[in-house]
Amino acid sequence: MNKPTVVRRRHRRCGAQESGCHHAELRGMATASSQPIPPPNPYDQAARFLARLDPLGFLCWLFAVVGPAFRFSRWLDTRTVPFPGARDRTCDTVAELLDPARPRWITACPVEFQARPDPDMCGRLGEYVGRLAQALRKGRGRMPRYGFLAGLVNLTGRPQPQGLECRLPGAPQVCLHFGIAERNLAGESAAALLADIAVGKYCRALLGFIPLMQRGSDVATIEEWKRVAAMERSVPLRANYRDLALVFAELARNKTIWDAELKGWSEMRSALVDNWKAEGRAEGRAEGRVEGRVEGRVEGRVEGRVEGEQQLILALGRKRLGEPDAAAVQRLERIVDERELRRLALRLVDVETWDDLLER
Repeated sequence: MNKPTVVRRRHRRCGAQESGCHHAELRGMATASSQPIPPPNPYDQAARFLARLDPLGFLCWLFAVVGPAFRFSRWLDTRTVPFPGARDRTCDTVAELLDPARPRWITACPVEFQARPDPDMCGRLGEYVGRLAQALRKGRGRMPRYGFLAGLVNLTGRPQPQGLECRLPGAPQVCLHFGIAERNLAGESAAALLADIAVGKYCRALLGFIPLMQRGSDVATIEEWKRVAAMERSVPLRANYRDLALVFAELARNKTIWDAELKGWSEMRSALVDNWKAEGRAEGRAEGRVEGRVEGRVEGRVEGRVEGEQQLILALGRKRLGEPDAAAVQRLERIVDERELRRLALRLVDVETWDDLLER
């Protein structure tokens, strides 16, 4: 009579222990997935700027396709969908793709850039796609539902294991698969990409990535870069390619040779590089003035980043929109919100005047 009772008790205890272990594992997983990631840095921001110069051309290169069947529609506004592991950060490069042959085929594709590979990025992107799916499907009713893809560009470093694959033994139909379109610039050939751009296979905006690729600091590579870049008739676009190349040359630690070889290509210095330097100087001054006071350091860094963002917009805006008048400069200087300043920097490619840019 007692045996069933003992057995039941053992089962309850075992179940409780197993449940406790399982919950502990889940808590551990939640803790790992919620680890903060660094905020977007100037290199990430420059990569986003590059992608927006020619969205369809950039996506063709990312997916390694030529003459795609899909069409780029727009960059989705996803400001209400936070990116996992980053407080107050959103992914502002979520492409909406359409298939002209299938009107109900709509795909959302978030694209992330990393200055340094993050081994947890695949999980973060998977979680983000889940959040994005919920946000985009709210209130759509019978409207076509979104499908989802994801893209990742590693600016430096060795590729990390990306993608999720799990199948149940004996039941292949029970599976989970999440793959990412990934590009690792450190493993790609600068010469091969230059050749593809020269014949029109890929877009010229990708010229900015050349310093990060194999043999990206060779003089012969830079000479070919200048020849291919000179095919662009638009002076502002050529200046964009140059500034982007100098930005990423600094990340690749070969900026000295790029500076020397591109001397005379543009009188204007790289605005993004100036932004980094201003931020670094501001941090150093803040730490020296208020050594030991965390609040003072944070305040100094924020002030330096705001000033750097404003200088970036002025520098790129002069090339795109012409010299701003005093009123426009004053309006820009009154904007001290970093997110708003980053939004203005991205809008530069879509406006024609300073008034359009600063209209709020």
